[in-house]
Amino acid sequence: MKASYQGELPRELKGNVKGFLYVHKFDLYIKTRITKVNDFEVVLEQGMLELSNVKLVKYDRPSNIIAKFNWCYAVFNEYDDMLCWLADPVE
Repeated sequence: MKASYQGELPRELKGNVKGFLYVHKFDLYIKTRITKVNDFEVVLEQGMLELSNVKLVKYDRPSNIIAKFNWCYAVFNEYDDMLCWLADPVE
C-alpha cells in the first residue's frame, strides 16, 4: 500500500478519465468502463460508485488480475472491506 485517499481525488481520477472498474471476487468478475468522475461519484457505463465513505489506496496492479496498468487504486469501504479496483490498463 502506498498512499490512501484523503478527501481529494488522485490526479489520475481528475479531468478526462480513462479506465475501468474491476470486481474480481470468488466466481464473480465484472469489468466496466469509467465514463466520468466527480467529487461525489465514479460514473460507469452501467452504474456508479459513490465516493462518500470509501478509501482509495494506490497499488501497482490488482493482486488477482494479471495485466499491466498505467495507474491502479483499490477501493475500500468504511469497514476496510475491499470493494473493487479502479485501473487503467496499458494498451
